[in-house]
Amino acid sequence: MINNYNKCSLIANRDGMAWEFASKVCEYIKKREDADLSRKKSAFIDNIVNTNPEIKDHPLLINLTGSIFDNFRNQDGNSVELNELKIRKFPDGEHVPIVTSNIRGSNCYFIHDSNLNPDTWLSQLVTTRDSLRSSSANRITFVLPYFKFNRQDRKDRSRTSVNTRVIAEATDIHNGKILTLDVHSKATEALYRYATFDGLLSYTTVVEYLRKECPTILENLVVVSPDVGGGERAQSLGNRLGISEIVIGYKIRGESGVEKIHYPTGVDFTNRKILMVDDIIDTGNTYVKASEEAKRLGAVEVYVYATHGLFTEGYHAVLHNSDKIFLSDTITQPFDSRYSFTQVAKSKITIIPFTDLFGEAIYRINRNIKRFGLLVFW
Repeated sequence: MINNYNKCSLIANRDGMAWEFASKVCEYIKKREDADLSRKKSAFIDNIVNTNPEIKDHPLLINLTGSIFDNFRNQDGNSVELNELKIRKFPDGEHVPIVTSNIRGSNCYFIHDSNLNPDTWLSQLVTTRDSLRSSSANRITFVLPYFKFNRQDRKDRSRTSVNTRVIAEATDIHNGKILTLDVHSKATEALYRYATFDGLLSYTTVVEYLRKECPTILENLVVVSPDVGGGERAQSLGNRLGISEIVIGYKIRGESGVEKIHYPTGVDFTNRKILMVDDIIDTGNTYVKASEEAKRLGAVEVYVYATHGLFTEGYHAVLHNSDKIFLSDTITQPFDSRYSFTQVAKSKITIIPFTDLFGEAIYRINRNIKRFGLLVFW
C-alpha cells in the first residue's frame, strides 16, 4: 500500500486564482501516474508470463494477472489529492488559514496565489506555513509560480530592507522546498540554508510552444533583451531557438523612470522581426521604449515574451507598441481588476500554460526521481 508518507497533497485557496492552477496541476499528476501505472502493469504481466511461459496461451490467466495487479493498486487509494485552504477573516481584516483535510504525514505542496496583493501574499504565505507545520505535514513545498518581493535582492541604499532575504527567512524551514518559475534573482537560492530551492526555467516550454503554434514568428528573428540584467535570459532562449543573433540594450534612466533604450552601435534591425525577452512586465514602460527604438532602427514586427505579466499601468501602451505578447499563466490576466481585457488585448496576448511543467516537477519531487529529464532548473 502507498504509505501516507508518500501521499502528494496539493493545497490551494478555492476563492483565489490559485485553485484553477492547482486543479490543472493535480489533473496532470493523475494522468502521469495513470501512465506510469500502465507501464508498470505491462511490465508486471510480462514478468509473470516470462517466468511462466505456459500461460501465454491462456488469455484468462493473463487477464487474471492484470486484475491482481489492479487489486493491489486499488488498495493504495489516491496518491495525489487536492485539498482546500480556507481563509477565515475577522471583522478588522485579520485572517487565519485553515487546512480543511487531514494532511498528517503527507508531502504538502502549497500552491500560492500570484494575483494577490503583495502584502496579502506575504502575510498568507507566513501564516499558511505555520498552519501546515501545525498540521504535522511530513514535507512542505511552497509552490510560488511568481516569487514576489524578489526584485529587491540587495541593499542599494542606506536603511532599506533586502526583501528577498525576508521571504527566504519566512520560508526557510527544515525538510522544506521552494518551487518557482523564472525567479528574478538567481542569488535567491544562496539565501536558503535548510530548504531546497528549485527554480524552474520557462524557456523549454516557450520554445516548444513557439515552434508548434507560431513557427512563422521565428523566421528572420532577432532575440532582444531590453537591458543588461535580462541578457542571460535572452541568450538562453536564443540558444534554444537556434538563433545566434542576440542584442542587449541598455537603459537611460531619468527621475521619472526609463527615458530611453539604446542598442549597441551598428545594430540594424531593418526588415527584421524582434522578440524581446524578460521575466516581468510591470508598468511596461521599458518595453515601450525598447520597441520604439527597435522600430526606429528598422524592425518590422515586435513580439514580447515575459513570464510574469503585472501590467500595473494597464495594457494599452504595451499592446500599442507590440504585435503580440506571450505570457505564462503564473498570473491570471487581467492582473489588476481596474483593467479589462478588451478585444485588442484578447487578440494580441497569448497565455502559455505551465501547469504541466509544475505538475511534472511535483510528480518527480514527490517520488524522489533523481533524473529530471526535460525539466530545467538553475
